[in-house]
Amino acid sequence: MDIKKLQITYPNLIEYMAAAEYFPHYIRLLKTEINWILKNHDYKEILSYEHACKVRCLETSSSEMRRRYRLFYGILKRFDENNEYPDRRRKEPLIKRGSYHKLCPEFKEVIDLYQRSAEKRGLKEHTIYGNSSGGACFLWAMQELGHTSLSNINEDDALSFFIGDDGKAWTIRCYKKEISAIFKSDLGVYTVEAQRIHAYMPKIRPKRKTVPYLQPE
Repeated sequence: MDIKKLQITYPNLIEYMAAAEYFPHYIRLLKTEINWILKNHDYKEILSYEHACKVRCLETSSSEMRRRYRLFYGILKRFDENNEYPDRRRKEPLIKRGSYHKLCPEFKEVIDLYQRSAEKRGLKEHTIYGNSSGGACFLWAMQELGHTSLSNINEDDALSFFIGDDGKAWTIRCYKKEISAIFKSDLGVYTVEAQRIHAYMPKIRPKRKTVPYLQPE
């Protein structure tokens, strides 16, 4: 993801929204997200506006903030990639969460097969959606490396999604869980290759909260 254009042009977006009389607080919140993505783009290895939205949504438990993040990153994506300014008559979120719509035919088929398999197993709709979104983001990253087939993805490629330049695992744990769910599933003719890729994924210890059952004594 290239943010050079956004760095130069985002003042035009802010100026437009101020002239269109958007609430100052709304504009400040959007500027906060612009500053966040400019600051964290390299550190968190942000792959797309969908990826940035995903990371931010996972950092809050507020459904209202998640809604706002989808709106804000939808605004930024359309402004940066399509030169579209926001229209207060339509509050369109970042509709295509994840990167499914960008995937090559084989990678799309992998996600489709997972969804059919998950439906047969009776998984909840929001679980299937979340796993599909995370898996599509991983496959898009592999596609950005030049791969259009699971058979071409090697261990270094897979680890590059999870490991930063400092050698430490950086990707939020939820991503690991979602991507694992895809590659552990029955994917028909892609199952063997998917299991091979799954074996490359780093082990990230899950975070567990301390159960508050101990009495003072």
